[in-house]
Amino acid sequence: MARRRDDSLQNLLRARREPKGLVSVEELRRREAERLREAERDAARAEATRIAAAWREEGTAPVSSEPSVLRELFALAPAAYFATARWKRVAKAQRELEPRCGVARCGSTSRLRAQHVTHRTLGAEQPGRDLVTLCARCARRAAARGRARGRPLTRDELRLLDPDAPLFDRAAIAALRERYGRPPEPRA
Repeated sequence: MARRRDDSLQNLLRARREPKGLVSVEELRRREAERLREAERDAARAEATRIAAAWREEGTAPVSSEPSVLRELFALAPAAYFATARWKRVAKAQRELEPRCGVARCGSTSRLRAQHVTHRTLGAEQPGRDLVTLCARCARRAAARGRARGRPLTRDELRLLDPDAPLFDRAAIAALRERYGRPPEPRA
């Protein structure tokens, strides 16, 4: 038996008129928790925006102890995050904890800086756990290697960096020069 066209339309209209099912208690809790998380994110974003604006105008970043605000500040303006008094205290504690470069073959004690191993704990970093001490030279190498891999280097990968290796691949530099029409420089 063939279905009539108006029968399916009638069923569709009837289905639209039927009341929707009630939401379960678990679903209500999940929705409320998501709404609260979103409100907290919005508040943190607004506070981070205010701090970033103050930093741009005055050159100093007001202190906030909330990790969520600090994470948002880092996303908006990393330089403002690194200008906070909290980051300066944490970086100083890291340099005191590890007074040498964390690269095994380097061990330099000059131009040291604290660097994140991971950004998961941003705003609540702990020296020795979430940070590593690197000299400026090794920090550049770590950043270049991290960009090449598409992720930050782990603590073990940082420890095994070769401080004497060239910063950039010579073959890649030669390929770029050839592509853009510059003759390779003569070797000395």
